[in-house]
Amino acid sequence: MALVTCAVCGETADSDDYRVKNCTVCGSWYCYRHLGQYKSQCTSCKTYTLKNLFGR
Repeated sequence: MALVTCAVCGETADSDDYRVKNCTVCGSWYCYRHLGQYKSQCTSCKTYTLKNLFGR
């Protein structure tokens, strides 16, 4: 378990939560309320590379 901070709202979340996603390009983290378009777009670098701990 690691605590991460959402890139949008600054809320602390658990990286082991399947709803929290990480950008594989820039490393930004997003809580489930602030995921980008189609739930897989990083709002920082505009790529579609968000994945949760299960790789989805």
